[in-house]
Amino acid sequence: MLVVVIAAALAAWFASVRPDPEGAGVASALRLVIATVLVLVACGCAAGCLAPVTESSGTGVNLGALATVRTGVLAAAVLLVAWVGRNARFREWAWLIYPMLVLIGLKMVARTSSIRAPRLSS
Repeated sequence: MLVVVIAAALAAWFASVRPDPEGAGVASALRLVIATVLVLVACGCAAGCLAPVTESSGTGVNLGALATVRTGVLAAAVLLVAWVGRNARFREWAWLIYPMLVLIGLKMVARTSSIRAPRLSS
């Protein structure tokens, strides 16, 4: 997975070398695809590396803690994408900010709605 992250990072860097190439619409779409792949793979790699931290004593991975770690990784990724998107060479990265925020919000709503209240026995 680390090789894919490095390859996607290099592809994003090389794609941003020329800020206004011929066929700007197609180039922008391809840069957006490259940036999306890089962000998704990097978030997956970071969450995978942090998953062992959430292990309970001998019972395996704590799923609640893992969900929190994954949400934190996505939030950090949004901040990093926004910071990188400030540069004109990486303007397509800024297009990812709002979709990422919406997806994080949907993830949190879906997780919250799947939690059920305990039943009271009578």
